[in-house]
Amino acid sequence: ILQVPINKIMPDKNQPRQHLDLERISNIANSIKTEGLINPIEIDKDYVIVTGEIRWRACKEAGLKTISCRMIEISDKDRFRRQVIENIHHNTMNAIDTARALDRLLQSFDKGTKNSHNDSGIRKFCKWLGVSTSFFLDYQRLFRETSEIQEAFIKLDLPISLVRYFPKVPKQFLSKVRKKIISGEIRK
Repeated sequence: ILQVPINKIMPDKNQPRQHLDLERISNIANSIKTEGLINPIEIDKDYVIVTGEIRWRACKEAGLKTISCRMIEISDKDRFRRQVIENIHHNTMNAIDTARALDRLLQSFDKGTKNSHNDSGIRKFCKWLGVSTSFFLDYQRLFRETSEIQEAFIKLDLPISLVRYFPKVPKQFLSKVRKKIISGEIRK
């Protein structure tokens, strides 16, 4: 574990999480002020964050001058996967960032295998990622929805499980359900 000047470290512009929860960063900063940083962040040899951007931002907000880091060597593909896993398990990405990240990972997963998009391939992918098949399929459903539905999920912070019901809604009522979601009439 290295102590690195906090201003020497840079966020990864290709990180899967595009939207930051500023309230979460402030809450973590308050915790860091009393407890310190419990888990170090991971950086590469160029001091670009692999995992731990929210902790890094919280440390900056808390006024720390140095931060505990683990320097690792990692390929771009493994880096992105590691970032997605951390963000999913720490619940730091919104629904759309998660859906986009999962789709990007799926596209790069086992490229040489034609079967990566069948049930067996999806199960293998989910196991590789450490998520359930239903978790993955919910985000894939959202990813295929209109931009208005996707924006409603972000704006209203709707639970991803809501998309599970779309295939069960009779087709003649689906557009009405979508309109109610977009207008905010259907919530958590």
